[in-house]
Amino acid sequence: MAFVAPRTPMEETLATLWTEVLDVPAPGIHDNFFQLGGTSLSSVLMLARVQETLGTDIPLERFFEAPFIAALATVLESSSEVSVYKPLEIPGSPLVLLSPNGTQTPLFCIHPVGGDVLCYSELARRLGEEQAFYGVRAQGLDGAQEPGQSIPAMARSYVDHIRQLQPSGPYRFMGWSMGGAIAFEMARQLEAQGEHVEFLALIDAYAHPTGEVPPGTDLGARVKQYLAQELHQDAEHLDQPRLVALRKVLEHHLLAIAAHTPEPYGGEVLLLQAEDVSNRALQANDNGWRPVATGGLQVLSVPGTHHTLLRPPNVDRLAGLLRAALRAIPREGDPSSRGKQAS
Repeated sequence: MAFVAPRTPMEETLATLWTEVLDVPAPGIHDNFFQLGGTSLSSVLMLARVQETLGTDIPLERFFEAPFIAALATVLESSSEVSVYKPLEIPGSPLVLLSPNGTQTPLFCIHPVGGDVLCYSELARRLGEEQAFYGVRAQGLDGAQEPGQSIPAMARSYVDHIRQLQPSGPYRFMGWSMGGAIAFEMARQLEAQGEHVEFLALIDAYAHPTGEVPPGTDLGARVKQYLAQELHQDAEHLDQPRLVALRKVLEHHLLAIAAHTPEPYGGEVLLLQAEDVSNRALQANDNGWRPVATGGLQVLSVPGTHHTLLRPPNVDRLAGLLRAALRAIPREGDPSSRGKQAS
């Protein structure tokens, strides 16, 4: 689409905010925030700046619906509540429907450490309309609830919510980074309950993430500094309520990761590893998953780094591998490929 400059005062204000947050010189009103380099973290910052500047609190899901200056200006200038981004209508549910028309067995994709699921938007589009795709958001991002306290506790909560939608298996789970560790624990818990998980994919997740939290660490200060670096902001500018809630979620999640040791799971696991990594030894050791993936571990490589494999163009390769893996799931009554271990 051709470049279109801001036409109204509202669009000009939003363009200025996009320039500040994304460090781009002149965003057009139809430029996609995420294709310009925006991330889940920077979208939180952008909406916090909108609230500070314009006095309006825009839910993150409304921004995901249409991440364009023109669309956001329309939302801000109207009272319309029509949305194509559909959080599941269950009170307190973390489930977010990212692919609304899918008819295949739902794929539940668990949030990474930041708690939101916007990082999966490009992947959800590329898996095709037939694949029902739900993101599972973290508790606490709204500032009204306490974040999850441990990986097993989060897994139990998410499984309970998912079973309200899908009472019995077969289940399909996936997660990037910390989300992979939670998805693995969810599959393990369901296996212990006698349920069948027919697909479990870990997107560059680690069984034993590095970066322990030593006793006495001022984790709040560390998280604030991390966000300041990631968002290119001064630390004192991160006290807006939306960002305070995000900081609290990050603190809880980092503690949960540091304290977690995965237990064995007897189902098949697909690990999708980023090719560009700094720790080749850990990569060669299958990110630590093989000893606990007792039902078999298949490892595939995806171009990019841990943080770029979900972005174009790398996400195209990731989606292709996932589509092939999902197509290969045996239909009910076909035992031909169950129980096989790949490497």
